[in-house]
Amino acid sequence: MKFEMIRQTIAQRIYEGVYPADDAIPSERTLAAEFGVSRTTVRQALQDMADNGILYPVRGSGYYIRQPDLSAKRIGVLVSGNSYSEIFAEIMNSMRYETLTRELGFELRDASSEDTENCGPRALEMAMELVRSGVCGVIFQPIEFSSESERFNRLILDCFEKAHLPVVLLDCAATLDPDGPDYDLVSFDNFRAGYLIGERLAKRGARQIRFLAKPAYGQSIFERIRGLRTSRPEAASLWIADPTDRRKIAQLIKKDPTADAIVCQNDLAAVDLIKTLNELGYSVPQDYRITGFDDIRVAAQCKPPLTSVRQPIAELARCAVEALCERMSDPERCVRMILVAGPIIERESSRIPNPPKK
Repeated sequence: MKFEMIRQTIAQRIYEGVYPADDAIPSERTLAAEFGVSRTTVRQALQDMADNGILYPVRGSGYYIRQPDLSAKRIGVLVSGNSYSEIFAEIMNSMRYETLTRELGFELRDASSEDTENCGPRALEMAMELVRSGVCGVIFQPIEFSSESERFNRLILDCFEKAHLPVVLLDCAATLDPDGPDYDLVSFDNFRAGYLIGERLAKRGARQIRFLAKPAYGQSIFERIRGLRTSRPEAASLWIADPTDRRKIAQLIKKDPTADAIVCQNDLAAVDLIKTLNELGYSVPQDYRITGFDDIRVAAQCKPPLTSVRQPIAELARCAVEALCERMSDPERCVRMILVAGPIIERESSRIPNPPKK
């Protein structure tokens, strides 16, 4: 992950003009100190960027920026999920890298808002901005959690359609209507993630697995629930609650005393639940095994460290950019759904330690 972070950060700095064309980037020693990694890791990241035509080496002097002509061809990216998940910011950083390797410009519009009802109008306005900016295709993460999500998603897609812009959807479908418009979709394989986490918990001894979701949840969470229920039929019991609500969590525990493992809708919810359980006098994993999804940074930092299913950020970004490039070159190709699987990162939150030997 450090390797990817170095590439993403350098790509972002190139776009922002921090590293001008034909100037040397900082030395391996400087970058190693900044990222807290070995010079070997830095060297591998820089060589990868050189292999992809972003940098070029000068013997005895280091690596320099080979600035592409970003004005010739640019893609637009419209997201709305940064207010509820840090995953999308990481995917955007990876997309910057992917577009550089293809000598594409990158126009990002972020319609994220804590006020979900304001997200639709903001996103539609930004869609119009992308059309006016002259991009040649768009990656669009559809709006969720608003009472008018589908209406605004349709308006946004109509805006792109009228401008004859190819579109690839990221993360979820734009509408729940099976007869709605078809677009290429690139998404984390949420169903598989839910299925695998159920299998892993069962192998670790869990017998009564529950899924905790907040009162409002989107398509990705629905697929995680469906995957878990397919894997473990006993997970049919769905706990709906804000994980920070001590009173509600206590009520759920009282009503469902046989539960011994809780799969949370994402890592942030899992971290909040662990804190709430501790406040209620329960221990993790001794009383409840807890898992999440996404494997964001906080997963490894919480106590106990959290078991999670990692979203493959770099691969999601690569697939989305590649799918858009293919759609731009062949508008008549068949519509595809590209699901990207991620590994389980098992940590202490789901493993009950063996008792000490006497």
